[in-house]
Amino acid sequence: MLETAHLVAHAAHLHAPSERRAAWNMVTKNAASVLDVEHGIVEGKPATLNVFPQEVSTPTEAICQQLFPRVVIHEGSIVAETNISKKIRLNN
Repeated sequence: MLETAHLVAHAAHLHAPSERRAAWNMVTKNAASVLDVEHGIVEGKPATLNVFPQEVSTPTEAICQQLFPRVVIHEGSIVAETNISKKIRLNN
């Protein structure tokens, strides 16, 4: 999903935040509408969503930074997780 939004934004030269938001909507709200599926989180129903790292606070940042979601939840179940680890090696 994120790769598709990035590719659309890049190929169509969508640089302004409002244009990048349109690219985000193409792969979320608009795609759900075309497929005739519900979009959004509704109380009492299983959720489908991506959880991005703290550095991503807007859809525009998600597209620009291309950071993987930390957790992908599909219909209420975690289906994917991204763990990032850092190792520091000091040569003494």
